[in-house]
Amino acid sequence: MPAAVVDAYRRLMAGAVVGDRQEMSAAASTIGYFRADIGERQRQLVLDVFLLACEPLRYSGAYDFGNSDLPARIRDAGLALSTERDSWHTPPADALFLHRKAGGLYLLAAKLKARVDMRDLFLSYASRQAPS
Repeated sequence: MPAAVVDAYRRLMAGAVVGDRQEMSAAASTIGYFRADIGERQRQLVLDVFLLACEPLRYSGAYDFGNSDLPARIRDAGLALSTERDSWHTPPADALFLHRKAGGLYLLAAKLKARVDMRDLFLSYASRQAPS
């Protein structure tokens, strides 16, 4: 994956941790989530999904993957997005690949009933630059 995309994901997640929607939007644009003609409502809905997906990173303390309904909430938010097909496009392949990996890791953590301090773990890597 290109270093610029890795850095943009790091910025997207770091923005989500602190609720900085402007930073999240800029990073998501760099990744390729938004076409130039995307409406503000649609942009905000996509950012809402990102905030949901980053919930374990925002949680203070050990996130309980086994007792979380996060996958269902993300599914519902994604379905709401899909009803507005005119202003949405498929994310870049690199992004889809990463989402599948992250989703698989989440499901594994849920199956294992893992409790992990994701915020602390993420913050230890958040400021690092991607290798060139």
